[in-house]
Amino acid sequence: MEVDDPRQGQGHDQGLGGIKTKKSTITTTTTTQHIRSHSSHPQQEAPLYVPKVSLNPSTSLPLLACRLMPQPKCSEVTRNTPRPRNIETYALDVQEVLVMEDLLNVLMGHEGVYINYSDSYNPRLELDRLKGPDYRTARGLDPSFKDFTRACIKIASTYVSLSAFVDKMTRDRRGLVNGALAASIRKLLKEYVKLAQGLEYSLRFESGLTLHKFHLKLMTIGGILHETHELAKDILREDEVRFHNATLEPSNDLDALLAKFRENSVEIDTRGYGISLNGSSMCRGGITLKVIAERLNAHSGDPTANQLLTRLLNDASKPYLQMLSRWIYQGVILDPYGEFCIQENGDLATGNEGAYDEYWEQRYSVRKDELPLLLSQSNLLEKVLLAGKYLNIVRECGGGDTSKDAAVNWESIQDPALVPSIASASDESNRALLSLLLSSHNLFDRLASLKHYFFLDRADYYINFQDIAWTELARPASQSSVTKLQYLLDLCLRQPGSITSTDQYKDDVVASLAPTTVWDYLLQIVCATDPNESGWESDSRKMSMDDMPVSCAFQLDFKVPFPLSLVISRRALIRYQILFRHLAELKNLERLLSIVWLEMAKSRHWRYPTSDERLHKWKAFSNILRIKMVEFVKQLLYHCTAEVIEPNWKRLQEKFKSASNVDELIADHITFLDTCLKECMLTNEKLIRVQQKIFGYIRFFVNTIQARSHFLEIVDPSHLSDFERSRLQPVYDRNGATIPNDTLVERMNRLVKTTDTNFSHSCKVFKDALEFFAATESTSLLALSARLS
Repeated sequence: MEVDDPRQGQGHDQGLGGIKTKKSTITTTTTTQHIRSHSSHPQQEAPLYVPKVSLNPSTSLPLLACRLMPQPKCSEVTRNTPRPRNIETYALDVQEVLVMEDLLNVLMGHEGVYINYSDSYNPRLELDRLKGPDYRTARGLDPSFKDFTRACIKIASTYVSLSAFVDKMTRDRRGLVNGALAASIRKLLKEYVKLAQGLEYSLRFESGLTLHKFHLKLMTIGGILHETHELAKDILREDEVRFHNATLEPSNDLDALLAKFRENSVEIDTRGYGISLNGSSMCRGGITLKVIAERLNAHSGDPTANQLLTRLLNDASKPYLQMLSRWIYQGVILDPYGEFCIQENGDLATGNEGAYDEYWEQRYSVRKDELPLLLSQSNLLEKVLLAGKYLNIVRECGGGDTSKDAAVNWESIQDPALVPSIASASDESNRALLSLLLSSHNLFDRLASLKHYFFLDRADYYINFQDIAWTELARPASQSSVTKLQYLLDLCLRQPGSITSTDQYKDDVVASLAPTTVWDYLLQIVCATDPNESGWESDSRKMSMDDMPVSCAFQLDFKVPFPLSLVISRRALIRYQILFRHLAELKNLERLLSIVWLEMAKSRHWRYPTSDERLHKWKAFSNILRIKMVEFVKQLLYHCTAEVIEPNWKRLQEKFKSASNVDELIADHITFLDTCLKECMLTNEKLIRVQQKIFGYIRFFVNTIQARSHFLEIVDPSHLSDFERSRLQPVYDRNGATIPNDTLVERMNRLVKTTDTNFSHSCKVFKDALEFFAATESTSLLALSARLS
């Protein structure tokens, strides 16, 4: 007699997924009929449990499979159903068949008659499903079957966990990479289901299937599912870490939180938490690919795991490779879930022309914490960024559309063929941008103009500027007007007959004032150990704006339009400014010494002999010291211009002619400037400090001569008329007492001799340092050292 099982959907006659087929109802094996004849039947008919399909209340999940509510536990729906017969009362062969029939249900994630969920497992909780169900077997099962049963249950638990993982990864906002990975895992689960169907067929329609054979047939797919499950746990672990790091800490400052919402730096996660948008709050995109690649590298010695992980990595990489291909070949980002390594900041405003360079710097950025393993290499990532960025620059700056069809010929994100493809795409976009810079924007002419203005190879404009602006240059920097300096500079640049008057880029030259001297600025760069600290802050000799003359603070700037600013960038212009300020300082010192010479040549007190022997020696000694200083300045200026800048400029021109892409052009340009700075002795702390002292002694000498020349009239008034003698004023000390002539001469001699001693000592230290660094760093310093000797 056939009695309806109160556990319909869970009993022995149930097929896969709780579906009873007509064939399996009519045709059964002799063993199954024998088991049913010994089954205990209830005395009264129990109420039937009718399975129902219900949907998850949340409607934001896109897939129907993810929206189905799991079936309840048997313990919740069959409380009034009589308990089945104890399994230990059956013979061993009957126990084996009963266990295998239960295992068919367990393999599909359901419960059997003698194998049920543990009390702690709740199928409605996603966390429990992700961990996998914990089953318990009926007491009395023969010990010979327990080990095989536990092994099969472990495989079934892995299947349930992977099914929940697939559902989780296919939800909205999980990204295309996780979706592709879930699709690949779903294929493995389908193979598992096919195997379970084969086991059911063998159990019902074939003889000879034992629990041992049942387990053997599951071992291969079980190993595959186990390795996949370990990968899923790694991804979930990374997902939890990122969610924890991105979750905002509790705060009572509501205004600050609202401000972050207005700045679009915070969003509400589906779990109800505030999530920072500065980094990904979940494992997706490149992070998922990195987890798979790292596990693949760790299991490279296991052929089975290697083959499985390679397959999963290949499938998961396809969406990412499509995004990568469209970016490097077309400069287009199709990233609906924000999982690609490059992100576009489309909300930026271009602003004025001066801010266009900054706009392009910020328009495309790298998600550094979401990179695949291969793209974690900085040089390769830089090529990926520039490949698409340069294509967009060429397209938007009038160079036409140089993109080509994107073709994905790579197997995975770890494919070695990806590296040469990225390099080739980067080179092509580089060449397109290089052609645009050279043909449409006259890069070489712009660089030649920079050389004229900043390196003073056409120095007539600066000499004219010194002539008409010397009064302004002698003022303290805090009292000067940049507008007036710009006006005077424009007069010099546009003066008819001047070499610069025909330059088409003279309108781009801008005058400005630096807050410190060039020496303090160089020491700030060279001596700073922390990027947030300045090396000169503790230097007591740093000049303030009140003490520093305009001639020490004056510098040039240059307006460079985009895309030329890619080559002539701000960091390159800073190097140009340092070199200009150094050369301008030498020109200013040369002019100061020339003014002293003019005073010596014009003043009768310097030209005519004196009866005071001490005064005569002082004048001769001062003139000799001036000549030594002039010689030093001229030798240093000749070294910087003729021996450093000009040869390096010619080498740069040769490199520019053979440059094949913009990256080489930028690197050669920066190398040229760095070489000039190094050979001009502006990168070595010791040489900088010695030059700073020598230049300070020269300025002190000039100020001393100009301030004390009238002492000659007081000490020796023999060349003055009676009227001029009557107007002479004596020199007083701090106490108001008149200083005798002998004391004045003694002080004048002491000042000049002290200056000469300090200058000569510093020159000797400078020459010794030149010889040392010429032997260890740059041989270009040998010629200067020999001339100074």
